[in-house]
Amino acid sequence: PKYGTKSAAFDGTRGNQTNYATNYPLITLPSATFTNDGISVCFWIYRVGNSSTDSHIFGIGNLYVWLQSTSTTCQVNNVGATGFSITTSAWRHIVITVSSTGNTNVYLDKVQTITDQSITSGNYPSGANTGRIGGVPANNGGSCINGNIDDFRVYNKLLSTTEISTVYDGNQ
Repeated sequence: PKYGTKSAAFDGTRGNQTNYATNYPLITLPSATFTNDGISVCFWIYRVGNSSTDSHIFGIGNLYVWLQSTSTTCQVNNVGATGFSITTSAWRHIVITVSSTGNTNVYLDKVQTITDQSITSGNYPSGANTGRIGGVPANNGGSCINGNIDDFRVYNKLLSTTEISTVYDGNQ
């Protein structure tokens, strides 16, 4: 794992669909209140392989990032223009910034790969929201990712490119 043995590992399965409360493989984030200053989500990901179905990497309120089951393509919500690729067998650092108006930017390993794509502003998690890492909530379909997630961070602001580089380099 990127930072020793402390990364969260997921096996790409759907879990026990009759008992999500005890067998569904995801990490639930505590409720947080988001302002209209934007949101930035940063994490390292290591894909082992494909999942049995489409899989969510994370979700906060109505904002989520998912990976297609039969390819390396990730998307922010269901906006095709936000598609980016995560290959297998390599650690990748991802930063997603979303303004309160829905302008979305994606950075892979400090390099901006998606610029100002618009998601519905209703998908911006303003106010109090809960979140999850690695899968979808109970009864939502899909599966958890097949791989590891490490150093997951959420910021209640839009990170600058300098701040993204600082996080990537492990200095923040």
